[in-house]
Amino acid sequence: MPADFRPLVPSGSRDEAAIFRFRFKRPVIGKLIALCVIVGAFLSSVRLHPVDLFFGLVRAVHALYDLSAGAANAVLHFFLIGAMVVLPVWLILRFFGYRHWQRKDEGSAASHQ
Repeated sequence: MPADFRPLVPSGSRDEAAIFRFRFKRPVIGKLIALCVIVGAFLSSVRLHPVDLFFGLVRAVHALYDLSAGAANAVLHFFLIGAMVVLPVWLILRFFGYRHWQRKDEGSAASHQ
């Protein structure tokens, strides 16, 4: 262990641990309270309130959802329009054996060379 290492809670009696917790947790709470007051004063001076922040976040999430839903709707629309043309053509070609014609053409092209 390094020489400057100190455990977070001292090993010893319960009284030492209670003193350690009391001494080191109170300044943190005080600093957090002071920071909350300073940030609150700043936000109030620019007329920005927590309720506005919350509803702004809700509006942003809703707008993002609408944007993604609109994009998904457009992709689905394009897919359906394309499928109305591609699938019947594919079925007709499949029904009439397009692959069979393609193999005959490849074989005749190879014999001509």
